[in-house]
Amino acid sequence: MAQLGSRAVVLPIQNWHEGMYVAQHGESDLPWLRMAGREGWIIVHDDRNTLLRDYALLAREGCEMPGFAVVGHAHRADVGWIARRLVELERRCAKEKPGNVQVFL
Repeated sequence: MAQLGSRAVVLPIQNWHEGMYVAQHGESDLPWLRMAGREGWIIVHDDRNTLLRDYALLAREGCEMPGFAVVGHAHRADVGWIARRLVELERRCAKEKPGNVQVFL
């Protein structure tokens, strides 16, 4: 993404907070989504059903919401396509708060 002009920090969840949220695999995604909202991240994911259910729970709690970009199944293996769409998203949403970014790529 940097080669495409992005200033975004791209961080796999395995590297975020030393992987502590990966260690809870199989448990609720709510703890790491709450943290991502507090820290102002935008989550790139390929499972909109899980995200939307959990985002509804976060909204009921009144938590800070992370942004999200859901990658459709047709493109989830195409890293170049995803990078180009994310750079376009970064440019379009430069003045938005992360929690206000909700898109389906």
